[in-house]
Order: sequence, then structure tokens, then C-alpha cells
Amino acid sequence: MYDAALFYAAKAEEKTGILDTLGLKGGKYVLATIHRAENVDQLERLIVIMEALNAVARQIPVVLPLHPRTRARLHASRSSCRCKPHTSLIVIDPVGSLEMTALEKNAAAIPTDCGGVQKEAFFHEIPCITLRSETEWIELVRLGWNALAPMDSGEAIAAQITAAVHCKPASREKPYVEGNSAARTLETLTKCC
Repeated sequence: MYDAALFYAAKAEEKTGILDTLGLKGGKYVLATIHRAENVDQLERLIVIMEALNAVARQIPVVLPLHPRTRARLHASRSSCRCKPHTSLIVIDPVGSLEMTALEKNAAAIPTDCGGVQKEAFFHEIPCITLRSETEWIELVRLGWNALAPMDSGEAIAAQITAAVHCKPASREKPYVEGNSAARTLETLTKCC
């Protein structure tokens, strides 16, 4: 996974102009993703997350590629939302993998409920806030690159995102080797045959 992240990060820089298209500068925005049933299907929880993103957008632009499931739930519950989106909450359609990689690599922080995005954030050395009560990647929490968000308070989530924007973790430990697993595997297989 790390090998692929490094490979596609280089391709994303060459082949996508999504930052220019959205009028963004590297390190000057937050990238958010929300799609898991535990966040989207519980209306109160979804509202808390949206209020948090809206609060953060008052300080720094927030890009939200909106998953179809999330879009449908927000549309269905429009009358229940307590906040009007701030103009710096940039809601866009889902993007392809190269565009997503470019957005991840250049973000200041990434609040997400996606397991893969959590790990990709780490690969690109971007602080991540997991919008869940647990994560598969506990080693990233231990290293300080990922933090679990308190899902009961939009203010607390916003504060955690804002803190991540202003403070990168000090740890440079690499629990996933150096991004050369494919080459090492090929070398080992070549020696065996």
C-alpha cells in the first residue's frame, strides 16, 4: 500500500490540476471525507460532523468530496440541519484516485471516517482525525499521526481538526518499511528461483 501511495503521488502531481481548479494552495486547506453508515445513517451524528466542518471552514477552506450516500442523506434531512454551509466549505462531487491523491498529499489535515484515507494521510505525512470511535490503524494513533474524534461535540471535533492543521506530529517512525516492498519481494523471489 505504501509503495502504491508513493507511486501515485508522483503521478498525481504530473496529471491532475485539481488544486488549481478549486483555487487551492498546498497546505492551506483541510480535506474531509464522510461515508460510513455509522456517521451518515445517524442524522444527529452527521449534523455534528457537518457543524464541525463548517466551523473549521470559517478559519481555513474545507474540501468535501461528497460521497453519494452522504449527499442523499444530507438532501433528505435538509430541514433538520442547523447550520448553513460556510462559503469556504467546498462541497464537490467524488473525485478519481489521482485527484484524491493530490488533494490528500497537499492538505493541511484530513478528517475522515475512511480506513484507507487514514493510512494514505500517514503516507503523505498529513495529520488525520478519524471521525469514528475506533480505527484499524492503532499504530498511527500511537505515533501521533492519527487521532480519534469525540463524536458527541461539533466544537470538540472542530478544535481537534484546527489543532492538527497547526501542529504536525514529531514522530518520523516508519512502521511500513520504506516504500520499496515490491522491489524487495521481487529480489527475494529472484534469489529463490
